Amino acid sequence: MKNRLYILISTIDERILSLSNLLLPPKEGVKYVVSHQLTKEPDSKTEEFVEKLGERSDILYSGIEGKGVAKNRNNALKYVDPGSICFICDDDVTFCDGAFEQILKAFSTTPDADLITFKIRNRATKRDFKPYPERAMVHNSRSLSGVGATEIAFRSDSVFGSGVLFDDCFGPGAKDYPTGEDYIFVMDLYSRGYTLCFKPIAIVSHPEKSTGTDWSRRVVFGKGAVWARVFGWRGVLVSALFALKKYRLYRKDISFLRFFYWIQRGSLDYLLRGREKCRQSL
Repeated sequence: MKNRLYILISTIDERILSLSNLLLPPKEGVKYVVSHQLTKEPDSKTEEFVEKLGERSDILYSGIEGKGVAKNRNNALKYVDPGSICFICDDDVTFCDGAFEQILKAFSTTPDADLITFKIRNRATKRDFKPYPERAMVHNSRSLSGVGATEIAFRSDSVFGSGVLFDDCFGPGAKDYPTGEDYIFVMDLYSRGYTLCFKPIAIVSHPEKSTGTDWSRRVVFGKGAVWARVFGWRGVLVSALFALKKYRLYRKDISFLRFFYWIQRGSLDYLLRGREKCRQSL
């Protein structure tokens, strides 16, 4: 049977060992692609685990060198068949009951959807990981601003036809802008006229701690670059509005003035130098 659903998992070094909590028993029509970045020589436990993965016909393992989650996700996409549904997955989540069936059903009942985002459940509280709409909806540019990787599923034909990939200048492991690769991915599809929807269905559970609450200087700088990447020079204004809107969330970690300074600096850095820096690094 042709694989109908691909679970695209990005992991790095010994973090691959956590997949023992993620991988489910083999299921007809479901294939896992494990894209494993190696930044150092793997230890014996990692090597043994990779060997065990090779014993399963429903798991395709691909090891690559270097850092950058966007690069890792793009590598996983290389192994997907046309006409499939893909779900983007990290190594620190677990699947909710009936997750695969829910993903496939969502696409079968929404034939116009090119991409669908779902809910994440907080593993500790068993509640929604963050506020979500109560009903299914078609995304707009505003609703897409909070989308993260392990919420995203899409039709492979739509993404391959669009030419959109994850921008490897952004995201964890990127040299200059360590955030925003998922948002840029969905906004690139949205700007090309693809239909992106939301379904109020929990697919995975996630640990309570998240990089989404990281207000370090480097991440704030990166967020400014993200707005510039998506909106061009309008990103400078969007960055300012973001600094105002999120003040209650970051005020214990960083002052408004410092936040505003670094997010604007990130926007200007990308607009003035970032595009060229990214081209040179590819």
